Amino acid sequence: MNRAAAALGLLPGETTLAVTVTAVMLLTSTGAAMGGAATDALFFAHFDVAQLPLMYVALGAVTLAFTLAVSALLARPDRARLYAAIPLALGLVLVLERVLVATGAPWVFPAIWLAMNVVATLQGIVTWGVASSLTDTRQAKRLFPLFNAGRIGGSIVGGFGTTALAGVLHAENLIPIWAASLVAAFALIACGFLVKAAAVPFHFWLADAYAVAPTPAAIVFTGVMSDLGIYAVARIYWTVFQAPLEPHVEGLRAVLVGFAVVELLQQLVSRK
Repeated sequence: MNRAAAALGLLPGETTLAVTVTAVMLLTSTGAAMGGAATDALFFAHFDVAQLPLMYVALGAVTLAFTLAVSALLARPDRARLYAAIPLALGLVLVLERVLVATGAPWVFPAIWLAMNVVATLQGIVTWGVASSLTDTRQAKRLFPLFNAGRIGGSIVGGFGTTALAGVLHAENLIPIWAASLVAAFALIACGFLVKAAAVPFHFWLADAYAVAPTPAAIVFTGVMSDLGIYAVARIYWTVFQAPLEPHVEGLRAVLVGFAVVELLQQLVSRK
């Protein structure tokens, strides 16, 4: 494992972060490749291709509007919660697309084609934004090629997966796979912020990183990175989970306390 990390240019403590973000890129690009191909197939099967130039004009206008709106939202200081919330919102859009396809209405197919292209664009903005927020400038120079390799690999896997699954599941049922990949990406993004916060059980990078870090870097770890990670997780909870989990907060607290006790006992036993 250490040799593989060294070959990829990973420093101590970066393996978990690199794996998490690369997995986000891999999953989302796999889902986009499969869902995008399925949507294209449905669109061209049910739409007059002579109207395609008009569709591209509409696509340009819609994409511009959504891109400007999301860029304005991500310029706000609390953008961390948006990085987690947007994949869930995009996943819901894709689920709605599948429901609309079942109606067979003629207007549905150009609408889902426009939505598919907008979702793919926003997905790219969010995934690279997450990568930027979880890495500093020096890490980005070393890790971004690895992240991009995950994205390219996902496109390849998605392309082969589309061929293998289209005949079994049919094109319209590949769209929910894209939605599922975005939900998985949400979970990984939340894990990425927990890694940055060094929260249990995502704290295992901390000892290695502190052991080799110079004093200024250790100060940054202590005073900035962990606090930002905790803040991001808190904003995600308040935005996405507070309302649905409020009736179950006592049970959730008991589970988390129990998990912390088990982890503490494991640490004590390992030290002996």
